Amino acid sequence: STLCPGFTRTSLIEASIAKQLERGKTRAEAEAAFGKMNREGRLIEPEEIAETVLRLYTTNGLTSGGVYDAAGTPVSAA
Repeated sequence: STLCPGFTRTSLIEASIAKQLERGKTRAEAEAAFGKMNREGRLIEPEEIAETVLRLYTTNGLTSGGVYDAAGTPVSAA
């Protein structure tokens, strides 16, 4: 199975936000620009990914072939 979290608040995204700040955007504008590309409409927190992985594993056991978003919603299946 695969988890596709989308844009998650990590050091890579923080570096991208910093570049946007250098270009004159506000932090809120930069975060919103990345977040709107996620199904949830916001940046995903790393803890949410950990919770989703734990929930998928404990609820479904060893899933096979599924593709899930950050909320654990199936995006597609093999």
